[in-house]
Amino acid sequence: MSKLNTKGKNVTTNIREVAARRGEQLGHSANGNLQFKKEPLQMLYELTVSTLFGKSTYYKSSDTLVRELKKHVAAAVADDAMDFVANLAIHARTEMNIRTMPIVLVVEFANELRKQGKLYQHTRQLVCDVIQRADQITDLYSYALEVFGSKNKVPMAIK
Repeated sequence: MSKLNTKGKNVTTNIREVAARRGEQLGHSANGNLQFKKEPLQMLYELTVSTLFGKSTYYKSSDTLVRELKKHVAAAVADDAMDFVANLAIHARTEMNIRTMPIVLVVEFANELRKQGKLYQHTRQLVCDVIQRADQITDLYSYALEVFGSKNKVPMAIK
């Protein structure tokens, strides 16, 4: 009998029973459906690679997206998962061919490093790896100016 063929099997197991058996927590999705609670790094990955920046039809709004991204980047930096954030930005740009989200991720990552007083020695190389087109340099710098407020506050690794 195939694994996908459910005839003759008792398939009345629901998500609450599975969560109880595994010892996992449950949460709710944006539209109220019950689901397994996701880890912060998993949420950061999903936010980065599964959204189209600036398209309100795919996400609530760009502001909501950036707010969620900031929250998860802050948690990742607090947990010293800086390599994960850096590799995620590179993965999103090189493997997933996403243009805007890696730029937003890098700038927010640099901002969070500054806020928490932490250093990441590969920030300059990260910026170089994420920038693959000439017009992305200006996109990155303009977003950095927006986030940091003035050109004097933008980290040298981004400049």
